Amino acid sequence: MQTDRLTPDQSRRFIVNGHPVFIRGTNWVPEAMLRGSVDRTRTELRYTRQGGFNLIRLWAGGIAESDEFYRVCDELGLLVWNEFWITGDTRFPADTALYFQNLEATVKGSVHIRL
Repeated sequence: MQTDRLTPDQSRRFIVNGHPVFIRGTNWVPEAMLRGSVDRTRTELRYTRQGGFNLIRLWAGGIAESDEFYRVCDELGLLVWNEFWITGDTRFPADTALYFQNLEATVKGSVHIRL
Protein backbone atom coordinates (compact mmCIF):
# COMPACT_ATOMS: atom_id res chain seq x y z
CA MET A 1 0.00 0.00 0.00
CA GLN A 2 1.16 3.51 -0.80
CA THR A 3 -0.20 6.98 -0.13
CA ASP A 4 0.20 10.35 -1.78
CA ARG A 5 -1.52 13.73 -1.95
CA LEU A 6 -2.01 13.93 -5.70
CA THR A 7 -5.62 15.11 -5.43
CA PRO A 8 -7.20 18.48 -6.25
CA ASP A 9 -7.50 19.38 -2.54
CA GLN A 10 -4.23 17.67 -1.52
CA SER A 11 -6.09 15.16 0.68
CA ARG A 12 -4.47 11.80 1.31
CA ARG A 13 -5.04 9.14 -1.33
CA PHE A 14 -4.35 5.46 -0.75
CA ILE A 15 -3.10 3.15 -3.48
CA VAL A 16 -3.67 -0.54 -2.83
CA ASN A 17 -2.24 -3.08 -5.27
CA GLY A 18 -1.79 -0.25 -7.79
CA HIS A 19 -5.42 0.94 -7.53
CA PRO A 20 -6.45 4.24 -5.89
CA VAL A 21 -8.88 3.54 -3.05
CA PHE A 22 -11.09 6.07 -1.28
CA ILE A 23 -11.21 4.81 2.31
CA ARG A 24 -14.65 4.57 3.88
CA GLY A 25 -14.17 3.01 7.29
CA THR A 26 -16.01 1.85 10.36
CA ASN A 27 -15.13 0.28 13.71
CA TRP A 28 -15.34 -3.37 14.73
CA VAL A 29 -15.21 -4.20 18.43
CA PRO A 30 -14.48 -7.92 18.97
CA GLU A 31 -15.79 -7.87 22.54
CA ALA A 32 -19.22 -6.86 21.25
CA MET A 33 -19.16 -9.93 19.03
CA LEU A 34 -18.12 -12.51 21.66
CA ARG A 35 -21.54 -14.15 21.60
CA GLY A 36 -21.42 -14.35 17.84
CA SER A 37 -20.92 -17.23 15.51
CA VAL A 38 -19.16 -17.79 12.21
CA ASP A 39 -22.49 -17.15 10.44
CA ARG A 40 -23.09 -13.92 12.38
CA THR A 41 -19.57 -12.69 11.69
CA ARG A 42 -20.00 -13.38 7.97
CA THR A 43 -23.39 -11.63 7.97
CA GLU A 44 -22.12 -8.57 9.89
CA LEU A 45 -19.14 -8.25 7.54
CA ARG A 46 -21.39 -8.63 4.50
CA TYR A 47 -23.65 -5.84 5.85
CA THR A 48 -20.55 -3.71 6.39
CA ARG A 49 -19.50 -4.18 2.77
CA GLN A 50 -23.04 -3.59 1.49
CA GLY A 51 -23.11 -0.37 3.50
CA GLY A 52 -20.33 0.99 1.30
CA PHE A 53 -17.48 0.54 3.74
CA ASN A 54 -14.13 -0.84 2.59
CA LEU A 55 -12.04 -0.56 5.77
CA ILE A 56 -12.64 -1.95 9.25
CA ARG A 57 -10.74 -0.48 12.18
CA LEU A 58 -10.33 -3.49 14.43
CA TRP A 59 -10.32 -2.11 17.93
CA ALA A 60 -8.38 -4.92 19.50
CA GLY A 61 -8.36 -3.96 23.16
CA GLY A 62 -6.45 -7.16 23.84
CA ILE A 63 -8.99 -9.39 22.08
CA ALA A 64 -7.80 -11.10 18.90
CA GLU A 65 -10.13 -11.79 16.00
CA SER A 66 -10.43 -15.23 14.48
CA ASP A 67 -8.74 -16.43 11.32
CA GLU A 68 -12.26 -16.75 9.89
CA PHE A 69 -12.79 -13.00 10.41
CA TYR A 70 -9.69 -12.21 8.33
CA ARG A 71 -10.59 -14.80 5.71
CA VAL A 72 -14.06 -13.30 5.23
CA CYS A 73 -12.66 -9.76 5.14
CA ASP A 74 -10.26 -10.88 2.43
CA GLU A 75 -13.07 -12.59 0.51
CA LEU A 76 -15.23 -9.42 0.69
CA GLY A 77 -12.37 -7.06 -0.16
CA LEU A 78 -12.43 -5.35 3.24
CA LEU A 79 -9.19 -3.77 4.42
CA VAL A 80 -8.45 -4.22 8.14
CA TRP A 81 -6.68 -1.67 10.29
CA ASN A 82 -5.39 -3.52 13.37
CA GLU A 83 -4.94 -1.66 16.62
CA PHE A 84 -2.08 -2.65 18.90
CA TRP A 85 -1.93 -3.44 22.59
CA ILE A 86 -1.06 0.08 23.72
CA THR A 87 -3.73 1.88 21.73
CA GLY A 88 -5.32 4.42 24.04
CA ASP A 89 -2.88 3.63 26.85
CA THR A 90 -0.09 6.05 27.68
CA ARG A 91 2.00 3.48 29.56
CA PHE A 92 4.46 1.39 27.59
CA PRO A 93 4.15 -2.38 28.26
CA ALA A 94 6.37 -3.84 30.98
CA ASP A 95 7.24 -6.84 28.78
CA THR A 96 8.63 -4.99 25.76
CA ALA A 97 9.97 -8.16 24.12
CA LEU A 98 6.49 -9.70 24.10
CA TYR A 99 4.97 -6.44 22.86
CA PHE A 100 7.39 -6.24 19.93
CA GLN A 101 6.79 -9.92 19.08
CA ASN A 102 3.06 -9.13 18.90
CA LEU A 103 3.72 -6.02 16.84
CA GLU A 104 5.86 -7.94 14.34
CA ALA A 105 3.39 -10.84 14.08
CA THR A 106 0.48 -8.44 13.52
CA VAL A 107 2.26 -6.49 10.78
CA LYS A 108 3.59 -9.59 9.02
CA GLY A 109 0.17 -11.23 9.22
CA SER A 110 -1.52 -8.18 7.70
CA VAL A 111 0.40 -7.72 4.47
CA HIS A 112 -1.93 -9.72 2.19
CA ILE A 113 -4.40 -7.39 0.49
CA ARG A 114 -6.91 -8.50 -2.12
CA LEU A 115 -9.33 -6.08 -3.77
